[in-house]
Amino acid sequence: MRLYRALSVRELEISVAKYMELWDICKDADTDTMSVEDLIIELRAGGLAPEHEYQLVQTLMKESGQLHFTDFVTYIPLFILLHRSITANPLDDRRYI
Repeated sequence: MRLYRALSVRELEISVAKYMELWDICKDADTDTMSVEDLIIELRAGGLAPEHEYQLVQTLMKESGQLHFTDFVTYIPLFILLHRSITANPLDDRRYI
């Protein structure tokens, strides 16, 4: 599945706005970051396999234990995939991604 293609400036602006909306859903309003616990919840809800979950948490949380917006944007294809998985079938508890 291809998530990106050549974008016009307007399409890029819309995409960034949507990424910020997704970030607002995921982040803690008080700290403007995502905790390890919240990240794990998102990964599990989206169906990420346990071995990938462990590796991703180790990679993203290696320094501060918090996920910041810049980290989130770096991994936006993954978060879009997880969000689509959650919204497509919110009661599916299989972990296959």
